[in-house]
Amino acid sequence: MDIRGVSSTFSVILLVTITIILASSFTLISFDLEKPKFIEVKGEKVKSVGEEHTYSGAYSSQIVRIHHISGNVIDVQKLKIAVEVIRDGEVVKRETIWGFPCKPYEIEYSGDDIISRGIQDKRYFGELAKDRFWEAGEFIGFRIKRTGIELKKGDIVKVMIIYGKFTLTNLKLDVL
Repeated sequence: MDIRGVSSTFSVILLVTITIILASSFTLISFDLEKPKFIEVKGEKVKSVGEEHTYSGAYSSQIVRIHHISGNVIDVQKLKIAVEVIRDGEVVKRETIWGFPCKPYEIEYSGDDIISRGIQDKRYFGELAKDRFWEAGEFIGFRIKRTGIELKKGDIVKVMIIYGKFTLTNLKLDVL
């Protein structure tokens, strides 16, 4: 009885099976690893409330706008925006928001509840409330509620844009 044919057939099947398992596990690992995105952004200075704070269909102060200058297209569904208000070198308020593209009142958040999420504020969200993608030439933004904190001249609004596991940018915007 010749059993060498069975042994070589078995070894070929075993090697092919091991190869398939290794190749599929490598593919799963490579799909799970997300490459960091690169963007260049520019933030506008933030107006404090002061005497010029008006509301005539749109607020004129405490608006944060961040412009996408160049780089990768960003899927806003994967964004989190962390905001800190720094006064006299101390963080006095902080909030993180996510759940984009958003509808008024549906933004998820944690922290001090300083970012307005109402219907009247949709105009400030930019691409956070429109389609899923933030591209060069577009902006994202939000309004800091006066009931959350009244910004003063000299305050700093720190904005961290987080994409998945990566912090894309860390802006410090002066309050005028």
